[in-house]
Formats: sequence, structure tokens, C-alpha cells
Amino acid sequence: MRPPTVGNCSLLTASCSACATFAKCGWCHVTNTCVERASASPLSCPSLAIDSSSCTSCEEHFSCRDCTQALGCAWAGNRCYPKSRASGFSSTITNNTQCPSACGDRSQCGECLIRDASNSGSLCAWCSASNACISRGLFTGINAYGQCSSVVTDVCEAPCAAHRTLDECSKHDRCGWCFNEVSPS
Repeated sequence: MRPPTVGNCSLLTASCSACATFAKCGWCHVTNTCVERASASPLSCPSLAIDSSSCTSCEEHFSCRDCTQALGCAWAGNRCYPKSRASGFSSTITNNTQCPSACGDRSQCGECLIRDASNSGSLCAWCSASNACISRGLFTGINAYGQCSSVVTDVCEAPCAAHRTLDECSKHDRCGWCFNEVSPS
């Protein structure tokens, strides 16, 4: 059975899969537009999707790096969107070299909580128990087994050794006071 036909492919702006169902149309991932197959140039559109299985679903990508490596996708507002929809954001990342470092690659609490390029907050959280930066999306699974009972998502606390008085130290659940005349901490 042949796919249906349409008079003007450029009117099919909704999505790749909608465009690719029509016999004379194809979705150009470079321009994020529906074009006529016969007029598509390999130079201007080297990857033409002519059936829905060739379409990229940007919503499948959950990291900036995966998103920006997918044809026709861009990272904006901590999510992956088709480039045509991401253009409305104040900060859009289209090249993976612009992506913030992955949570697991961040070794300090302050570095872990740095806001991303869209300034909408960090996708990372600091696990105080293991001194590790984790993805916020993974926290529920990690905490289900008790590996990370204390998570920092906004402001890093000073290390326990930085608290010089009993009053200061006792305000922090994970710290304990042990008096030693040589090295009070």
C-alpha cells in the first residue's frame, strides 16, 4: 500500500513522522523542514527521512551530549527538543562541546551544583554520604537502597572540619563534635 500524497510538502511542519508518511515528501534533519523528495539536494539535505523509521525522536534523549549528537535535536531548558521547537528558548545548545560536564565527572559539591547553560538549575545533586555528584533523575533509584540518604541540590555545606565551635557543628546532622586540644574538630 502506497503512502498518501499531499499537494505541498512544506505545509507539513508538525514533525518528521507526519512528513515521511507522504509519498513525495521527506524530512530534512538539517533544516527541520518537510521538503519534496525530488527537489531535495544531497548538499543541502544529506540525510532525508523518507519513512517514519528514519525519524529521530528527540524526546528519547535525556542528556545534553546524547541530544546534540542526534540529527535535528537541540538541548534547551534541561530537555531535548527538535531544533525547530528549541529556537524559542533563550539558551539553546546544538553542539555537544557546549554541553555542561556530566554529573559523574564533577568531583566537588560546588562544581556539581553549577547551573547549566539555560540557567534553569543543575541537573545534578551532591550525595553527601558518598561525596559524589549524581544525576537528579537517578536519585530515587539510588536512595531506594539507602546509598544516599542526604542529598544537596542548592547550596553546598562547608565540610565538618570547617566548623570551629560546638554550636556551629551541632547545626549539621552529618557532623559530630569531638574535642581535642591539639586539633579541635
